[in-house]
Amino acid sequence: MATPSFNLIDQPFIPCVTREGQHAEFSLLETLTRAHEIRELCDESPLVTIALHRLLLAILHRNVGPDSYDAWKALWDAGRFDADVLTAYFDQWRDRFDLFDEQHPFYQTADLTTDKPDAAARLVRHVAQTFTDSLFNHTVQNSYPQLSFAEVARHLVVEQSLAMSGGAGYVSSHPSYSIMFLPSGRSLFETLLLNLVWYDDEHPIPSPDPDDRPTWELDSFPAGNRAPRGYLESLTWQPRRIRLIPEADGVREVAYVKGPRCEHVALKPDPMLAYRASKQSGVYPYSFSPERSLWRDSAALFTASDGDGSSEFFRPDVLNHLMTLSGPARRFLDPDIELDLKAFGILGKNASIEFWRNESLPLPLAYLSDADRVADLQNALDHAEFAGRALFGCTKTLVTQLLAPDGRKPDATRVTSMAKSLAPDRPFWSRLERPFRRLLHGLVQSSDDGQLLVARWACQTVRPAAIRAFEEATEQLDHSARTLRAVARATAQLRAQLHKEFETYQEIINEEKTHDVA
Repeated sequence: MATPSFNLIDQPFIPCVTREGQHAEFSLLETLTRAHEIRELCDESPLVTIALHRLLLAILHRNVGPDSYDAWKALWDAGRFDADVLTAYFDQWRDRFDLFDEQHPFYQTADLTTDKPDAAARLVRHVAQTFTDSLFNHTVQNSYPQLSFAEVARHLVVEQSLAMSGGAGYVSSHPSYSIMFLPSGRSLFETLLLNLVWYDDEHPIPSPDPDDRPTWELDSFPAGNRAPRGYLESLTWQPRRIRLIPEADGVREVAYVKGPRCEHVALKPDPMLAYRASKQSGVYPYSFSPERSLWRDSAALFTASDGDGSSEFFRPDVLNHLMTLSGPARRFLDPDIELDLKAFGILGKNASIEFWRNESLPLPLAYLSDADRVADLQNALDHAEFAGRALFGCTKTLVTQLLAPDGRKPDATRVTSMAKSLAPDRPFWSRLERPFRRLLHGLVQSSDDGQLLVARWACQTVRPAAIRAFEEATEQLDHSARTLRAVARATAQLRAQLHKEFETYQEIINEEKTHDVA
């Protein structure tokens, strides 16, 4: 069988949504030259979505920089990417983008051979490796059908861009299980520009070698562990040695072994990642929590770190980039426009994914530089967190009284377990998300005082949501006299705690009503 060809420059494999809402796949060249006509790049897998964005960003950085904010503004004003520049680049490196080129197959090792190839489905994150390791799909690798060339291209990019550590020397290509943030605009062109941070020998990571370039331009990828030459090599690092084994119209098997460690992974900041800091763990990437939605940390994400190392949370550097572009010194971006902040991530351990998630938040640019607005937002979130703790604490009080009505002290582990099974926090937090998004808008757009908006949020949204969530949690209990007494006591405790916490805010609302009447 003749070796097939599938060149990513010309062959469609990138899933996009057009302005008209139609789903279509485009090649690399078409995606970039038509980015202003494409609403978004979007795959059912959030990992594919973010990995393909990073691939496109590497190509753009290589061709257009930008090496200054003025250069960025010129790209923004152009409204589209220069087709001549991109066509010339792809013509120069055409063979390097063919999945099955004999000398330089894209993101692969040409001379890699194996007597025991893996199923190509090893590249597909939602396919189980064994019968006991299933995420969303109960098909296991050895029974998975062959992948089309377009499918294998997408998953190959994910495997090299977002590889996870997994023992036996299999290292990650970036901090494992972290969230990648992607500010998004009205088109793919805007989204890519918003994430095209200032790029030179010092930005966004210092380059030890001025000859930084994407790895597909290298004649051979070094075998040893080392730091990348710079941001482009970091974006396109190949932590796995892979060789696709093609059939006539797809790929069923791959040669797959470990590759070199990217030494900067835990040391140099990736502009798409947020970081936390603690005395015990040092600085580490912010990641998703199964029980916690992203919006609950929005104030921290919007807050600029002071740069002295004392901050416990460091927002993604791409947000600092947007703050500079929209700040008073430049005003390249209208500070009143609103973007979306999309977040893509996975959570798991030992190379097994427990879940992946794709969330988004409204991103009013004003928050990036207005500390007072962020403080109001954080205040609102703090009150919600208080109510959530009070809600769970009162649920534990209820369980304690049910288990030991005579005043004895029941087993604490059992109390906590039963309180969690009642799950009052789930309806509580789900009720708050939509009103919180309205508050997020209101703190920027409303003429009302921020303290008044927070007062309304606390007294008219958070407090009733907590009380209603507790009522729903207790409705599933029996209606014996003992249970009814326990519920009444716990409800009274919850109402008293919320009244004390929000008493000042209730006074603000009462004053507003009095003023309106007058």
